Amino acid sequence: MEIPKKMKAVMLVDYNKTEVREVPVPAFGTDEVLCRIRAVAICGSDPKVIEGHYSNVDWPPYFPFIMGHEWSGKQYNFHSYNSYNDHSHYVLLQ
Repeated sequence: MEIPKKMKAVMLVDYNKTEVREVPVPAFGTDEVLCRIRAVAICGSDPKVIEGHYSNVDWPPYFPFIMGHEWSGKQYNFHSYNSYNDHSHYVLLQ
């Protein structure tokens, strides 16, 4: 399975301003798994981040910032060095 070079991401470009952008697929290390995201959810804190309620603690740390930490998808690929390379695992992150 070939890994795509680009992906879509919701980016917070400034407080109260989000955009869907095409960005490079991140590189992943030998102890990491790349997943293809199939569904996302909004965390209860996401609207507060978007509105700037955490700016006093420097969150988000920079702009543009890729939003999202609640998602589900399917394992896309392990690093090629890993002998366990079964692509049938579903993944959920919260």
